[in-house]
Amino acid sequence: MLKQKSKDFLNEASSLPKSRAEAEIPIITVGDPFLNSKDNKSLDDLNYAGLAKRFLARIIDMALVLALFALLSGLVTSAVFNFIPKESATFLEKQLSQTVSLEESSKLLMCDVSENDKDICNKTLPYLSWVNFSNIITLLVIHGLYFVVLTKLKFNTPGKKILKLKVKSSTNLPISWLQSVAREIIWISTYVFLALSYLWPSLGTLVLMLIWIQIGSFVLILTRSTKTGVHDIIAQSIVLNIK
Repeated sequence: MLKQKSKDFLNEASSLPKSRAEAEIPIITVGDPFLNSKDNKSLDDLNYAGLAKRFLARIIDMALVLALFALLSGLVTSAVFNFIPKESATFLEKQLSQTVSLEESSKLLMCDVSENDKDICNKTLPYLSWVNFSNIITLLVIHGLYFVVLTKLKFNTPGKKILKLKVKSSTNLPISWLQSVAREIIWISTYVFLALSYLWPSLGTLVLMLIWIQIGSFVLILTRSTKTGVHDIIAQSIVLNIK
């Protein structure tokens, strides 16, 4: 009897479907829940954004960043004035209100002022470096929050939105916070070394190097099939045209 049951069991097992198709089990394809269905496509089908649109989007975004900076820089400068001698603060406030060109800024840095103001100018120059340092750090914070946060949360910035661009990871997935920071690491480094160069002028060489790296990104965007620049390569990200 036991032998008959074993034989029946083997017969039933042999009659079971041998493949998924025979079992008629449906194969479910799960797309990326963070993307629209139209975005779930192969990497070969992606519409990479070119240099012209990306450059114009950056100009729009930087104009907005500088507008925010213009609103806040006066407050930052006034705050710094509270920590320097009153005489120097008064002199700086007067000079900065009259300085509207690079030539006038150069004259102030060289203390090319009237004879009556030369002594106070020489005493004030170190404080001017701190004013410049604090303003560059303010610009760094505004730039970082603007680009890093918006790119992570919205996949684009106002400039990119106007030009109908979207930032994704190189695998067409949403970028992470780390990738969003990495995309701006060259700009962030430029601001940091520019700020420090007011305290240690020798660091100005690093600022020039970083500027050349950013220029090199333009060449890469023009020549690479994925239109990725240095910052894209670092962050493993891409910029796409969207409809």
